[in-house]
Amino acid sequence: MSSPRPSDTTPNRRKRRNDGALQACDRCRTKKTRCEPSDREDLCQPCSSASARCTYDMPLTAARSKRIRRGLERATTAVEGDVSGDQSEDDGRHDDHPIAATVPRLTVRREGFTSISYILHSAPTIPLHRLTENDESHGYAMSAQHSPSHMLVTMDTSTLPLSEDDSAMLRSLRTVSWDEVVSRLVEVYLAQISPTMPIVTREEMMHAGSTLRHAMAAVAAARKACPREVFVALRYILRQDIATKDIALDPIRENVQILLLTCLVDDLALQAGAAAPLSIVRLRVSTAIQMAQDLGMAEATTGVDARLWRCCGVLDTWHAARIGHAPIAPSLQSTSATDDSFFDALSTLSGLLARLLRLVYGVSGVTRVSDHELLTFRDDLRLWKDQLPDVLRFNGIWSSLQAGLLHLAHTAITILLYRPFMRWSFICPEHFTLDLDLPVWNQLYPASRAAIEWASNRDEVMDLGCLGPYALALCAFLQFHTWARRREWEGVSMLGKASQAVERWTQQMAEGHIVLHLSQLHVIPFLHRLATTDAATTSYQQTDRGVDPTPGVLNRLPETSIAGVTFIRDPSLPNGGVLVATQKAAREVKDLPPGTLIIGGPPAAEDGALDVQAPVDVLPVNMFEGGSTGVTPDWQATLDALGISTFSTTG
Repeated sequence: MSSPRPSDTTPNRRKRRNDGALQACDRCRTKKTRCEPSDREDLCQPCSSASARCTYDMPLTAARSKRIRRGLERATTAVEGDVSGDQSEDDGRHDDHPIAATVPRLTVRREGFTSISYILHSAPTIPLHRLTENDESHGYAMSAQHSPSHMLVTMDTSTLPLSEDDSAMLRSLRTVSWDEVVSRLVEVYLAQISPTMPIVTREEMMHAGSTLRHAMAAVAAARKACPREVFVALRYILRQDIATKDIALDPIRENVQILLLTCLVDDLALQAGAAAPLSIVRLRVSTAIQMAQDLGMAEATTGVDARLWRCCGVLDTWHAARIGHAPIAPSLQSTSATDDSFFDALSTLSGLLARLLRLVYGVSGVTRVSDHELLTFRDDLRLWKDQLPDVLRFNGIWSSLQAGLLHLAHTAITILLYRPFMRWSFICPEHFTLDLDLPVWNQLYPASRAAIEWASNRDEVMDLGCLGPYALALCAFLQFHTWARRREWEGVSMLGKASQAVERWTQQMAEGHIVLHLSQLHVIPFLHRLATTDAATTSYQQTDRGVDPTPGVLNRLPETSIAGVTFIRDPSLPNGGVLVATQKAAREVKDLPPGTLIIGGPPAAEDGALDVQAPVDVLPVNMFEGGSTGVTPDWQATLDALGISTFSTTG
């Protein structure tokens, strides 16, 4: 016979469950949830799941009331009148029970085809076991789901700096100069952030309320020059205001602005409980969009409403790309231009990204997409770049912040467009003519390299959480992928430069400051370590097949597409060298476009006795996406001398 549950053997708990007046803890009473016992005597089930303080084991006496009242008084004193109302879930953490504080807080989020984690897990040039090691080192656990394809990302947030009862934070809130600190941070937002994301402009400050000012200050406080305690204090105030002032329920313009501001920094969504911060950000974006629609902003063509609707679309689209979800906003297009040429260009480019996410990375992937639609999108993306005004054109490493951001964003979108059509890595439907061939590679690879060089000299790019780190990670991935194919050290050099910039930027941060924002940048030093430790020469097994990049496109086996191919360098050739493949690899990549030249090994005596070793003694994994277009006579003589025959694919 099984032993009774601890809750059933505890006289006090049994007595409390029979007493209608004492059947719920304070948190469950406030939230109107069912207060069920758990295996711990000091916690109910809801409080245990949320890792919150629980009064389940305390009698409703003067001692219990005094303890709660003391917590309320401390919270009220800390914010000096900025926060009022009943105690919330977060107040409970100020009096956390010692045992409750050790309960793991696991958050789960779903990431789709365009998230960085998914892109890495679908890249055959990266061994999956190295990805697992990197995920575990950052406290993540990722599992691939194939119907539909997505990544489930689980994270233990108990290791994150969630505590907000630091004496330093309370001192910063009680100081007489607090209002001055907020005012200075608001000015930082207006001067440095509003020009690229004009959710609030200087002209609107006359009517800005305290919560809006705190939201602007919190976004500015996420920068490296601000002490962590100030950011944590502002995050605390914002969370209280959103909960007690119905920010997410009252459809007014200022509340739309507040919600959008909180979506600029992931760490503003960090809180205890089972909700993943990125899921909270998505919910806030969705709420802001719904409010904007209710207020008629989607139909506005000029003025503040039109600008805010564009801000909704830009944040929605780039956040959707970061987590691999579909955009929420129905349209980003606007019929009229504004005085802000940069934001006009950014919103139009973001509209193209939203269109790409629906066209290629939707639930059905490319199974319902025509070749004409893909080519039309490619032409529209090129046209956007050709129509940029001169002041916004990218001119290299010393380009302006606005010109560089547009170049970085455009390069990232181009990478996303061609990624499923890297035919050496993936098996694409034959009716598509879009291909990451040599002409495209000759434009995209230098563009990503230039973007990294430019961003490495501008720390402001890494402050832009909704766009900068994600786009920079895509450029770094392209550099690694190209190095893994061709062994060109220039790609490793670019990764090293980007990694040094990330390290320089993060070293200026206080410990525990904006940890979620920093985690977006970890992929860059990871790719650099992977390249410098020669991980791409790892022996691949059949089980190393990554997830498919999008429905309708299949991932190839690394043992064929990676270990079976060698690139022999020769600068005199159009592609800088010639490809050498095993017979097995050559037979399995016959679906490559016409004109791609594969060099097979010596003819086998029998079909069942294929030579699966590389015909020459060179390093494997050295090809860029796209193929060779020919072999010079001198090379042909060399190959003939080696006894190597040629094999031309038929598409």
